[in-house]
Amino acid sequence: MKTKVNPKNITITIDGEKYRVLKDYPMLRAWCLMMGSYPYFINQELAKAKETNAPQESIYSRIQENGDCWWATMPIANKNAQISCIEIALNYNWIK
Repeated sequence: MKTKVNPKNITITIDGEKYRVLKDYPMLRAWCLMMGSYPYFINQELAKAKETNAPQESIYSRIQENGDCWWATMPIANKNAQISCIEIALNYNWIK
Protein backbone atom coordinates (compact mmCIF):
# COMPACT_ATOMS: atom_id res chain seq x y z
CA MET A 1 0.00 0.00 0.00
CA LYS A 2 1.45 3.37 -0.98
CA THR A 3 1.33 6.22 1.48
CA LYS A 4 0.32 9.54 -0.02
CA VAL A 5 1.55 12.73 1.54
CA ASN A 6 -0.82 15.65 1.82
CA PRO A 7 1.44 18.62 1.01
CA LYS A 8 -0.92 21.00 2.80
CA ASN A 9 -0.28 19.27 6.11
CA ILE A 10 3.38 18.25 6.18
CA THR A 11 6.37 20.55 6.41
CA ILE A 12 9.92 19.93 7.49
CA THR A 13 12.24 22.52 8.97
CA ILE A 14 15.98 22.38 8.33
CA ASP A 15 18.12 25.06 9.98
CA GLY A 16 15.17 27.41 10.31
CA GLU A 17 14.02 27.01 6.68
CA LYS A 18 10.57 25.46 6.22
CA TYR A 19 9.92 23.19 3.25
CA ARG A 20 6.60 21.73 2.18
CA VAL A 21 6.82 17.98 1.54
CA LEU A 22 5.51 17.05 -1.91
CA LYS A 23 6.66 13.40 -1.93
CA ASP A 24 7.08 11.19 1.12
CA TYR A 25 10.54 10.99 2.71
CA PRO A 26 12.21 13.55 0.42
CA MET A 27 15.47 13.73 2.38
CA LEU A 28 15.82 9.94 2.47
CA ARG A 29 15.34 9.82 -1.31
CA ALA A 30 17.88 12.63 -1.79
CA TRP A 31 20.44 11.04 0.59
CA CYS A 32 20.19 7.70 -1.21
CA LEU A 33 20.68 9.35 -4.61
CA MET A 34 23.61 11.36 -3.30
CA MET A 35 25.20 8.14 -1.98
CA GLY A 36 24.71 6.40 -5.34
CA SER A 37 22.23 3.82 -4.03
CA TYR A 38 20.48 1.48 -6.44
CA PRO A 39 16.70 1.84 -6.90
CA TYR A 40 15.96 -1.45 -5.13
CA PHE A 41 17.82 -0.21 -2.02
CA ILE A 42 16.00 3.13 -2.08
CA ASN A 43 12.67 1.29 -2.28
CA GLN A 44 13.66 -0.93 0.67
CA GLU A 45 14.61 2.12 2.73
CA LEU A 46 11.34 3.88 1.86
CA ALA A 47 9.36 0.79 2.87
CA LYS A 48 11.29 0.57 6.15
CA ALA A 49 10.66 4.27 6.82
CA LYS A 50 6.93 3.85 6.28
CA GLU A 51 6.81 0.66 8.35
CA THR A 52 8.62 2.24 11.30
CA ASN A 53 6.79 5.58 10.98
CA ALA A 54 10.08 7.46 10.54
CA PRO A 55 10.08 11.27 10.58
CA GLN A 56 9.75 12.89 7.12
CA GLU A 57 13.19 14.49 7.49
CA SER A 58 14.92 11.10 7.92
CA ILE A 59 18.00 10.43 5.81
CA TYR A 60 19.18 6.95 6.81
CA SER A 61 18.56 4.25 9.41
CA ARG A 62 20.49 1.98 11.71
CA ILE A 63 19.19 -1.18 13.33
CA GLN A 64 20.05 -1.25 17.03
CA GLU A 65 21.09 -4.35 18.97
CA ASN A 66 17.55 -4.74 20.36
CA GLY A 67 16.17 -4.74 16.79
CA ASP A 68 14.68 -1.23 16.94
CA CYS A 69 15.19 1.02 13.95
CA TRP A 70 16.87 4.36 14.63
CA TRP A 71 16.64 7.16 12.04
CA ALA A 72 19.14 9.96 11.46
CA THR A 73 17.36 13.17 10.50
CA MET A 74 18.16 16.56 9.01
CA PRO A 75 19.86 18.84 9.88
CA ILE A 76 23.23 17.11 9.88
CA ALA A 77 26.70 18.27 10.89
CA ASN A 78 28.12 18.08 7.36
CA LYS A 79 26.62 21.25 5.88
CA ASN A 80 27.84 20.47 2.35
CA ALA A 81 26.01 17.12 2.39
CA GLN A 82 22.94 18.81 3.85
CA ILE A 83 22.94 21.47 1.11
CA SER A 84 23.33 18.75 -1.54
CA CYS A 85 20.36 16.81 -0.16
CA ILE A 86 18.18 19.91 -0.12
CA GLU A 87 19.21 20.81 -3.67
CA ILE A 88 18.46 17.28 -4.90
CA ALA A 89 15.06 17.28 -3.19
CA LEU A 90 14.24 20.70 -4.66
CA ASN A 91 15.40 19.67 -8.16
CA TYR A 92 13.24 16.54 -8.09
CA ASN A 93 10.26 18.55 -6.75
CA TRP A 94 10.08 16.43 -3.61
CA ILE A 95 9.98 19.59 -1.49
CA LYS A 96 9.03 23.19 -2.13
